[in-house]
Amino acid sequence: MTALAWSPAALRDLRRLHPQVAGQIRDALERYASTGAGDLAPLHGPLAGLLRLRVRGWRVFLRPAAGAPALVVAIEKRGDAYR
Repeated sequence: MTALAWSPAALRDLRRLHPQVAGQIRDALERYASTGAGDLAPLHGPLAGLLRLRVRGWRVFLRPAAGAPALVVAIEKRGDAYR
């Protein structure tokens, strides 16, 4: 089980989304927090140290921390996520 914390930017990103999409992202994050399951991948290059959680056409960026909650850093549309 992994605890999650939200950055102010990630909360702002979530509030701007359509309610149905926001619900899908919350569900995916709850599943990840409780079971560790999800379409996760470590990132490289300038985003090294972050994990990417894929939720349909959206990317949720997480910063894992040993002994602390994983921080949800940002939520971005797939086409804009890596620019």
